[in-house]
Amino acid sequence: MEKRFVVDTTVGKLTKWLRALGYDIRVSKGRDLHRLVQISRQEQRIILTRNRKLEAKLFLGNIVIVKESQPDLQVATVLKTLGLRPNPEAFLSRCLLCNEKLEVMPRRDAEGRVPEFVFHSQQIFHRCPGCQRVYWEGTHPSNMRKRIEQIVRSVEKTRGR
Repeated sequence: MEKRFVVDTTVGKLTKWLRALGYDIRVSKGRDLHRLVQISRQEQRIILTRNRKLEAKLFLGNIVIVKESQPDLQVATVLKTLGLRPNPEAFLSRCLLCNEKLEVMPRRDAEGRVPEFVFHSQQIFHRCPGCQRVYWEGTHPSNMRKRIEQIVRSVEKTRGR
């Protein structure tokens, strides 16, 4: 079974990057630590947080306290700590805002929903079924993909691969 996570608002950038890797990330808003633990148990999700108050609950085995502040290091730490090997096929397959799996969008449906130059320069579009945000492969996703691949390579190096 693929690892799924619940996070609090202390790891917002980490959330975005793990979603970019294709992981299912649920955000628990607010400061209710009890609710975070409850979601984790009910939905079998691993808690990711920077909140040190949860260190007392590490015995549960489903909590990673992220100590780094830089997003690349946070991602690397989570991958190393949990022994995760992201699937490159899953890169950029989720909405970075609402976590839904993206769907291929017919090109004709993108017209008027994306800038005109994007519509004329791109052939493939994806849409989030939740928030309806439209995605396409431009320079931003390309740069994200390169950054993700660098992070994954650095983690693999430290594993001795």
